[in-house]
Amino acid sequence: MYDTHHRYVAVAFVDAESVKTTRKEIIKILDSVDFLDLQPAQVQELNASGATTRSAFISEDQISQLVLLTNSFQFVRISNQAGGIDLGDFSEFCDQADKLITLLSDIFQKVPHRLALIREGFLNRQESEVNQIAQRLLTLPPVFKDKNLIEWDWRVSAQVKREFGSLSEDLNTIGIIKRVNATRTLASDTLPAPTENISLIRVDVDINTWQLDLSPRFKPEVVTDFFKQGVSWHSEFESQLLDLINGRAQ
Repeated sequence: MYDTHHRYVAVAFVDAESVKTTRKEIIKILDSVDFLDLQPAQVQELNASGATTRSAFISEDQISQLVLLTNSFQFVRISNQAGGIDLGDFSEFCDQADKLITLLSDIFQKVPHRLALIREGFLNRQESEVNQIAQRLLTLPPVFKDKNLIEWDWRVSAQVKREFGSLSEDLNTIGIIKRVNATRTLASDTLPAPTENISLIRVDVDINTWQLDLSPRFKPEVVTDFFKQGVSWHSEFESQLLDLINGRAQ
């Protein structure tokens, strides 16, 4: 569906405030994630009481990041360019997310109480098409009719019953379509390099479990099935959003 990607995100919510990585645990994690070539690092997590230093594992280009925060383990693959890049196969990312979250849960003896899987990306469209999509998606007052909308944002959220592992749960299913304005640097022998303004359609899909159920119920086999089925959940929903964007929705 996407022409370029902004971000893949997999999150396991756990009570990890007490998690401190020792040298032994860092070596075990690095040995287990050698397929990503990550290096140990530290990040600052901002919270109500200030900044807290947390452990992370980040690739040299900073595209792949595994972060152990106070309330979650997060695996992220993020673009290092404003207009997005190819972040690789989403199913491969989900498989890696399953392995990493299962590994961390085992090392630190933490059972997640919530899971989330997010994909964000861009569609390349001509300026005239971007405005047509807005007019199609949005119910607008007369002042905006037939106008070139320089900013707009369409967002929906609902709960969808899904079965994964041994569980049957209502999953928050969120879709966002919006216009993004960006500046692209052009290849040139002159300095400063020339730039051009571009308009993109950004599409975000977020599927996550119910936030008010804090019971640690997502055991390894459930985590595995969540991320395995998450690939098809995303694909189906994204296809429906693309039909909506292109005016094919019924």
